[in-house]
Amino acid sequence: MIDFTKNNDYSYYRQDDEAEYKRIVKDIAICVQKSTLDKYELGRKLIEFFESKRYGGFEDKNLQKLYSSVKAWTNNLHENRFFAVCEYEFGLEKSVVSRLMNVVDEFGDGEKGLKKEYSKYKYSILVEMLNLSPEERKEVKPNWTVTKIRAYKKSLIATSQQEENEEKTDKPKEDYPQFKGWKRNDFIRRIISLEEECENLKKMLEGKEK
Repeated sequence: MIDFTKNNDYSYYRQDDEAEYKRIVKDIAICVQKSTLDKYELGRKLIEFFESKRYGGFEDKNLQKLYSSVKAWTNNLHENRFFAVCEYEFGLEKSVVSRLMNVVDEFGDGEKGLKKEYSKYKYSILVEMLNLSPEERKEVKPNWTVTKIRAYKKSLIATSQQEENEEKTDKPKEDYPQFKGWKRNDFIRRIISLEEECENLKKMLEGKEK
């Protein structure tokens, strides 16, 4: 999964990238128009845009209105700036951008497209598989529907909760069952009795030594 926060502590101030920025934006905009045919290619181009950091050189008053936090405006490579640029330039909301990029990151093989083992899966199914572990993904078949995979994920959650409840209800092994039911005074009396017994033994030993 992509770490969108990795550029948060950096800034980008190059002033000679306006032409390159416009080229990238135009390229992605064309891809957005045909994204229903090739969502993978769109996700790959968005990753390249993010990695290029050129979204940090864009300035526009209308863009500022899209920022959701003050922190984002203090650093022009903040993740919120990237998502704001994508919404402003391409009309793509944060959740859509995140899914497009993470599908490529998790299941893709660069410019080659999807990895062989995922080549027969629909985009909608790959999106649902994003929050599954590698082992859990192996159970999902290419012909599954979104409804079926969501039911599968619910079953995983139910199983996990059941196991957690079983762990909570498991009674810990009693190390000293002979003291079960004893109260505080019972322990005090026993301690006093043992102290007296110990003291008597000491006196007996001292008498033998003399």
